[in-house]
Amino acid sequence: LCGIYFTNTVLVLESAVFWLLAAVLLTAFFVNLGTFIEIERRNEYLTQNLATEVSRQTEDLSAVLDERNTILRFVSHDMKKPVISMEQFLNTLREREKDCEQIKTIDIVRRKNADLKNAFDELNKYAKNNYVAEQSAVFDVREAIDAVYESLSPDCEANGILLVREDEYPVYVYAKKMCLINVLNNLVMNAIEHAECTQIRLSAVRRRGRCLLAVSDNGKGIRAEDDPFAAYVTEGVNGENLGLGLYICRSLVGSMSGTLDYDYRDGNLTFTISLPISCPAAMSAALRGGHGTDMRAAFRHGAQKCAALRDMEH
Repeated sequence: LCGIYFTNTVLVLESAVFWLLAAVLLTAFFVNLGTFIEIERRNEYLTQNLATEVSRQTEDLSAVLDERNTILRFVSHDMKKPVISMEQFLNTLREREKDCEQIKTIDIVRRKNADLKNAFDELNKYAKNNYVAEQSAVFDVREAIDAVYESLSPDCEANGILLVREDEYPVYVYAKKMCLINVLNNLVMNAIEHAECTQIRLSAVRRRGRCLLAVSDNGKGIRAEDDPFAAYVTEGVNGENLGLGLYICRSLVGSMSGTLDYDYRDGNLTFTISLPISCPAAMSAALRGGHGTDMRAAFRHGAQKCAALRDMEH
């Protein structure tokens, strides 16, 4: 009797477990079926109304960008006014102050106020030029180096710094020229103002399908505990806040599918911009270089240029 009772109990338990599992599986099936049907309906709608949906989402994105630019303009312009007033008051206060300790305190406040003013200037430039929205195009990075070299050579000479360029052969990229020039300008100006260096080098090379643009200086470098790409966090050796410049630079390089990193070794601090190269640019250059309408000759010439660039890379 005990054996029969035990067997019946086991059968009842097995039956209960079976029906419980069946209920769980059926519930999961119908839930997933509902999700699948909803996704299919959404996909069918997108297929039938693709142009309308793209237009709507483009308008939404444009509205978001316009709102962002409005906020940036407000922050960089209207909020800068009280900072400028504070600067004037602090300058007057320092001129009248006689106590040395008080003067030191005022100088600290003035420096922090100047950091804030510079940050507003950077935001204003960012909002005004809207580099992220710039259209990408194919160009030789030497054009960007030319612009930076011509623009900042006088600044380097005035500070006793030798500006050197090392870009012997063309490297074509598909990127945003004005955006890249702005980043290079910022990197060079940082070296002029903060590095305490005697030489700055601008270079461009090809490495494994990438263009490596480097800005190097032989100055004091960056402390190991500092993160130069963190907004408002990095403090230089002299206690100056490095602001938003490098933080924005990294974002701008990222908008071109690139990276911005730094390395300090052997007394040289190097910021390196890595961008994807564009070999078809050599072919475009060939078409513009006098091959006329002979497409095969132009593309042969372009292919030879690409091969030559790969040989230089190695």
